[in-house]
Amino acid sequence: MATRNITPRKVKLTPTDIPGVFRNKVGTLVDENNVALSFKALRTKDQERFSEALGGGEVTQPAELLKAVALDPRLPLHTRLDAANKAAPYFTPKKVAIQGVEGAAPIGIQDVAALPQKDLDRLEALYAQAAKLLGSAQ
Repeated sequence: MATRNITPRKVKLTPTDIPGVFRNKVGTLVDENNVALSFKALRTKDQERFSEALGGGEVTQPAELLKAVALDPRLPLHTRLDAANKAAPYFTPKKVAIQGVEGAAPIGIQDVAALPQKDLDRLEALYAQAAKLLGSAQ
């Protein structure tokens, strides 16, 4: 009996946005050798992409998840922009301007997040006192 060499047929694979993951003609997610991928493998690939987007590490905080969503090019632009908008306060501290009293030294703009808790409590008490005075003046 003669043996013949059987060469594998080249199956057309459509690339996806995940590196190393393709769709075959049936629509199944496969690797470059047309081997079907499990959901666990896809989840691992997604976790690797999120980890790369965050510079390594896993997503453990809401701010990190929002950042990963904002940096994921597979998601629609409006979703990414919404995530970036919601993540911004976690990564960019707000600056607060405080008006000085006439005759006193000027008060500059300060990063409120850098103030000690004692100063924050005092600032909050002064704000409440000012609000009470303004409310009684009307």
